[in-house]
Amino acid sequence: MEFFVYLLIVGTVAKKLHDYRQSLDDREREQVTDPDSLKFVSVYEKVREMNQAVDELEKLEQFITDIQCCDDTHMKAIQIEIPNAVGESSKHRILIDGNDSHSNRLLAIALEDRRKMRTALLSEIKDLYLCNGVTKTKTKTTVLTGKKAVGEGCSND
Repeated sequence: MEFFVYLLIVGTVAKKLHDYRQSLDDREREQVTDPDSLKFVSVYEKVREMNQAVDELEKLEQFITDIQCCDDTHMKAIQIEIPNAVGESSKHRILIDGNDSHSNRLLAIALEDRRKMRTALLSEIKDLYLCNGVTKTKTKTTVLTGKKAVGEGCSND
C-alpha cells in the first residue's frame, strides 16, 4: 500500500514538473519577434550606456580589490574628490592599510555602491529585453556531430 502511495506522489510531482516545463516552452515560443521590429537606435544607446556602467563597475571592483589586499606592509595612497554645494570639489589623499577606520568606511561605501550598480545594470538588461524587442540568442547543437548549427534558433541579437 505504501508503495502505491509513493508511486502516486512521485507521479504527481513528475506530472507537475512536466506541465511547468511545457508552459515555459510555450512562453518561449510566444516571445519570438520579427527582426524588423528591433528598435536599433534605442538598443544601441542602451548598450552604450550599459558599457559605460560596466566600465565604472570594473573600476569600482578594482578599488574594492585594492582595499581588500592592503595590509600593514602593503599600503596604498588614494585620492578622493568631495564635491560641495557650489560645484567645486576638494581633493584629499588618504593612506589605506586595509585595517584602519578609513579603509573600513571606504570599503563599506564601495560595496554598497557596487550592489547598487549591479542592481541598476541588471535592471537595464531586463529593460533592454522587455522594451526594445531584443530576445535571447539560442544555439542548437546537432546530436550526431556535436557542432553548432549556424543560424538555427537565433533571434534579434
